[in-house]
Amino acid sequence: MGPIISKRQLETIEKYVQVGTSEGAHVAAGGARPADPSLGGGYYFQPTLLESVSAGMRVAQEEIFGPVLTVIPYDNEDQAVALANDSIYGLAGGVWASTPDRAMTVARRLRTDCPPRHRRDWPSRAARRGRRRRPG
Repeated sequence: MGPIISKRQLETIEKYVQVGTSEGAHVAAGGARPADPSLGGGYYFQPTLLESVSAGMRVAQEEIFGPVLTVIPYDNEDQAVALANDSIYGLAGGVWASTPDRAMTVARRLRTDCPPRHRRDWPSRAARRGRRRRPG
């Protein structure tokens, strides 16, 4: 991972992790600036994994613009699609499945501007459809 664009953004990322933990998320990995002294002069943040996240938390609803991944468990495909669509944002999305046909079936249900399906084809023809959701 490379450096964060600015000190202000680094501090924003740190605040989001704090907000997430105060709302009940658990830091499974990362969650802080790296301890390596050679990185002390730059704006670095460890790749971070937040688990025990629910859909209503700020870290799930807002774009952090940093190396932070939130994990929201789901029980079935319908719940997964509902979780993915429960946001005002949706410029892009991604679907990975056991087969390309399965990925396309799910991707068609997402309210996003350009959902890549099972491969890295972003931006795709879907990007030219016009905005349906807000970018972050």
